[in-house]
Amino acid sequence: MFRPRALSHSDESSARRLVYLRLVVSTLMVGAAIMVLQMEDRAVSVAVMYGLLGVIYLSAGAIYLTFRAGVELKMIVRVLLAVDITVLTVLAHFSGGSGSFFSILYILPIIVGGEYFKVSGGLVTALLATSAYITYILLELGGYVDPVGGGWVADVSSRGIARVILRGYLHMAVFIFTGLVSGYVSYRLQNKHEEIADKEKEIRQIRLDTDRILENMSSGLIVIDPSGCVLTVNPAAQTILGLDKRMKLAGLSVCEAFPHMSVFSEELSLALRSGRPRQRHEIDVVRTDGTRAQLGISISHLKDDQNVIKGVIAIFQDLSEVKEMRDRIRQADRMAAVGELSAAIAHEVRAPLASISGSIEMLKGETL
Repeated sequence: MFRPRALSHSDESSARRLVYLRLVVSTLMVGAAIMVLQMEDRAVSVAVMYGLLGVIYLSAGAIYLTFRAGVELKMIVRVLLAVDITVLTVLAHFSGGSGSFFSILYILPIIVGGEYFKVSGGLVTALLATSAYITYILLELGGYVDPVGGGWVADVSSRGIARVILRGYLHMAVFIFTGLVSGYVSYRLQNKHEEIADKEKEIRQIRLDTDRILENMSSGLIVIDPSGCVLTVNPAAQTILGLDKRMKLAGLSVCEAFPHMSVFSEELSLALRSGRPRQRHEIDVVRTDGTRAQLGISISHLKDDQNVIKGVIAIFQDLSEVKEMRDRIRQADRMAAVGELSAAIAHEVRAPLASISGSIEMLKGETL
């Protein structure tokens, strides 16, 4: 018993695609044969074709059920390739034998083999199809099989052995070429898909790292594009500017994003219009709650490989606490200066008073 297994999205999609395409192609292929045989009034052959179509539909259902049961997809494809080559041989037998127009359809399982098993799979499937077709030709030439619907083409014996060999050779060349091409194309596509997947993984990792850096920065960061619209605002910038973190600023112009901060908006717009960066300087802004904040801001340009300006980057910090500390230091310095002045004045006053006090004491002693 097969145990059900967790199915990957890619394998399940591949299985679904294989089932649907196989049903569509088989229906069109066998349906065309049925139409032609009905025109030839070959009731037996038509009945066989309906039976063949039923087998194809049953096998399509079995594919998906077997895959869901836990069988490896590539193992199922191997069995299907053998079944499809057999079905095509039977279809050719009932539609003209080796001269059937449907013999060219052997390339379909060859393409599938190349897709799933690359060049080696395409070649092996091509050899299997070639073996089936040549074997049928030999059986037909030997009189072991009598193809149905021979009225479509001239009888094999009337064309001569040379033409039969040429037909077999051309089919073999087409089959092998199809196997090589389909396998190589599948191999190249797989490599491209793997390269794309690796690049997407790198991009996701870079984006994740960048997002983490922006989220954990203590400084505010805002990026605007050449048209003056906001591209990026990190959480620290929203906190410093007192913005609602639920508000989506990306895509808004700087005037729309910061309508209450005209000085801040003008700083960004000026750097974008002038094409000159702004060195570190301080500005005062009014937050949405009405409080004032002093920002230390630096504005630089975002450039591409050709040194073309693609936007503006503003990095800023809230200097409110620094300003308060500066004020405290200044106050402390003033108080220290006052203390020093008071001490100097007290010293200057104390010295004369000491002399006067001594003189008074001496005069007081003499009067006694």
